[in-house]
Amino acid sequence: MKQVPGAGRSPLDLNGVETVADLGRVIRQLKRRHAHENSDSEYTIRELAGKLGYSVGVVGAYVQGVTLAPADKFDALVQVLGASDDEQRALATLRDYVDERRREEAAAARLLSQFEDGTFPILPKDVALFTGRSAQLDS
Repeated sequence: MKQVPGAGRSPLDLNGVETVADLGRVIRQLKRRHAHENSDSEYTIRELAGKLGYSVGVVGAYVQGVTLAPADKFDALVQVLGASDDEQRALATLRDYVDERRREEAAAARLLSQFEDGTFPILPKDVALFTGRSAQLDS
């Protein structure tokens, strides 16, 4: 289990964080830990939104792992929830990784959608190393 140490506090479980939903899980873990460390109840979404100056709906989407927060808003959220400096750095890196992964998956989906009819571009005739394409080369 990949964990980020914090002096005397329960470590965050960052194992397998690859999606926006996974980041939401970690944010909820931070909320619980913050409440435990402060002997208080967890912040409500409304309280978090008030502390951050963001709308309730937006903060709810971040916490539930429905929407990926922009980097600056993500950083502010984890700071409010008491993440250590090391945790903030690790979480920022994970957030960027999730964002990059989403972009790559979206680009691949766009590329594949161009070929929904099952046809693919014909290779140029001067590509001698390709075999088994004589029908396409004859056209």
